[in-house]
Amino acid sequence: MCIRDRYMGATCYVNSVIQQLFMLSEFSNAILELEDLAKPSVLYELQRLFAALQQKRAKSFKAKDFYSSINIDVNVQKDASEFLITLFERVNAFLRKTSESKLIDDTFRLITETKVTCSECKSVREISATNFMLQVDVKGKRNLAEGLESLVKAEVLEKENAYSCGNCEKMVMAEKQERIKSLPNVLFIHLKRFEVVYGSQD
Repeated sequence: MCIRDRYMGATCYVNSVIQQLFMLSEFSNAILELEDLAKPSVLYELQRLFAALQQKRAKSFKAKDFYSSINIDVNVQKDASEFLITLFERVNAFLRKTSESKLIDDTFRLITETKVTCSECKSVREISATNFMLQVDVKGKRNLAEGLESLVKAEVLEKENAYSCGNCEKMVMAEKQERIKSLPNVLFIHLKRFEVVYGSQD
């Protein structure tokens, strides 16, 4: 089934994300089993999409109300990963009021940690961050494994990128390293194959 109207423009990225989420049976079944949802709302419209996919009665589904619920401009092509994060944030706001209040967090939440070690006083600063997607730079890499190795490889902060150490009260050389602190049940990986340099003609 194609999740879009015949004339709904650049929405292929939406179609792709929704179908991937639907194929995660524990997640989609939890959404389908919710009752008395507020409407109109993005959660209610997502449930309608999943129900249509489950029934498979038509080749396409008119998703105009869903696009409206999440403020999608169907004339603008967007990144699938950006849409996924936006969808999770919007749906999460409504899930908080239901019996599945922790559904997205329990299924997709990823916790990473950045550790910075001062080269002079050896003090360590650890910063944890929560996300629903792991971004891996694979530009110039042969495969995903190399991208993951690069992600957790220690980086030296020096010169113009020196670290401001609170203990030393000055800019110092330091080592920065990232690690994955907690993996989700389902991990989404965003492969960063290129970078956009604004103002460049290349």
